[in-house]
Amino acid sequence: TTVTTGFCKTRVFFSVVRDLLEGASKPVYDYPDSQESLNAIRERRSLSDDVVLKSLDHLTSIVTRKVSLIGSKILLIENSRIR
Repeated sequence: TTVTTGFCKTRVFFSVVRDLLEGASKPVYDYPDSQESLNAIRERRSLSDDVVLKSLDHLTSIVTRKVSLIGSKILLIENSRIR
């Protein structure tokens, strides 16, 4: 339903924001509690924009790499089915 979809999107958003602020080496996708996420955001209000942007660049490159690997694996599976 629309409410469930919105709730899931909110939890994913909080997870991504928390990963950014914590400087995670890779996305965690643990779908934290909303209150827990808001507390983590409040605790890191003093982070500089540069730190957040570097974290964003790093996580973006990790996700981009993973998505291309997943795409390659899907193509390999499809190719093996054709043969």
